[in-house]
Amino acid sequence: MIQFDQVSYQYKSNSPYVLNDVNLSIDEGEWVSILGQNGSGKSTAAKLLNGLLRPVEGRVIIDDTEITDDTVYQVRRHVGMVFQNPENQFVGTTVLDDVAFGLENIGVPREEMIKRIDESLKQVDMLEYKNHEPTKLSGGQKQRIAIASVLAMRPEIIVFDEATSMLDPIGKKEIIETMRYLHEQYNLTIITITHDLNEAAYSDRVITLHNGSIWFQGTPRHLFQYGEKLEEVGLEPTLITKVYHSLKRESFAVKEEPLHFKELVDELWTLYLKT
Repeated sequence: MIQFDQVSYQYKSNSPYVLNDVNLSIDEGEWVSILGQNGSGKSTAAKLLNGLLRPVEGRVIIDDTEITDDTVYQVRRHVGMVFQNPENQFVGTTVLDDVAFGLENIGVPREEMIKRIDESLKQVDMLEYKNHEPTKLSGGQKQRIAIASVLAMRPEIIVFDEATSMLDPIGKKEIIETMRYLHEQYNLTIITITHDLNEAAYSDRVITLHNGSIWFQGTPRHLFQYGEKLEEVGLEPTLITKVYHSLKRESFAVKEEPLHFKELVDELWTLYLKT
């Protein structure tokens, strides 16, 4: 579904490369987190995915179509973007107006438009807010409206570019649950651009960038096994990871790197019952 073929990018001809000879592929229906500290190249990768930027070298291919001047608008029909600040995507006075905006631009007939608006709002559990003013909603609700606006366009891929970074813990949990629902129920290909390992824990696979190159590719559980070494590439290990590695240093027989608190609690409870 997505391929970076020896992709390099620099913002100015005399500046360092932000991405340097990156090769990666993402399959249809995968949920992949692209991780990295600020300046690692992860947001640049997101913008390359739908033609907001073009590689200086190499090719970006979406669903067997290379992004070029001739194909960029066709490709954007396949790739939806949800950005850090949802208010930057609001254009209407009501939620309905916002979700309708993109559909009007591509000439979707009115009956089909009404159907898509209701379907997309229902998918993110925001149908009852259809006539509300979006700017007066909570942070998590605003981001769900932004997601609904993307879903209405029927993309095959949704890119979440730091989409939870401005949210409080409740809003962040809402959006992660929405991502999980869309991935499981609709088999959408989901890309999350983030520096938050807690968020990445829910994805199928993780690609970690450091200084414009791929530092790691694999499952979240495998990545978390690096423990404190993650700090070398500017990533903060999760509290769960810190607790797990502290237990290992104290010779507790915790058998597997936990991804979530429930896994850690279940493992500790099993150890308690054995003692």
